[in-house]
Amino acid sequence: MEEQGSRRSTPDDFDFEGAGDEARDWLDTAYGTALGLHGHMGTVHHRRRERGGVSFDRLRIDDPVRFDAEAMPVLVVVDVLEGEIEYTRSSITDRAREGDTVLAAGWGMPFSGGGTGYDVRNTGVSLDVLSAAIADIDPERTSDDLRFHSFVPRSPAAAAQWRAVVDRLGAPVQDDGDPAAQADASRLLAHS
Repeated sequence: MEEQGSRRSTPDDFDFEGAGDEARDWLDTAYGTALGLHGHMGTVHHRRRERGGVSFDRLRIDDPVRFDAEAMPVLVVVDVLEGEIEYTRSSITDRAREGDTVLAAGWGMPFSGGGTGYDVRNTGVSLDVLSAAIADIDPERTSDDLRFHSFVPRSPAAAAQWRAVVDRLGAPVQDDGDPAAQADASRLLAHS
């Protein structure tokens, strides 16, 4: 059997494929926190694209995994492409399967959960981007005022809108173009 190795490319558009402790270390570094990953950690596939304070990740973990993570430095929304995954944060547990969208984590919000093998798209929104979106709505408010009453979209239409915006903004582009346009697109995502 051929030995499994890892692959890496540039930080702005990288790929990783690996298993075990190497995969645990990679994901902890990529997400900027200790994810507390437990389990066999079969093959992990990870790709990230970053644009204007937003990260677009594709993450596939082939085997069952559990996590008990510290808070992340960004707000992370997960779109489940295949499989099932569960997140518990602030004493609320959400189970998501193919086609579902769920807020997994945010700054100051540790989380736990797991899955039996899954393929997800994770969208990370930085505090700066979210703060700018909040200021657009109410200049008197900041991200400190943001409270979530639910970690799932308020309706199927809202979930579909979110996924459509992520599809458009997360698509690979030949030329990243104007930084101001990127900032506007990132704020649109934060508003969504």
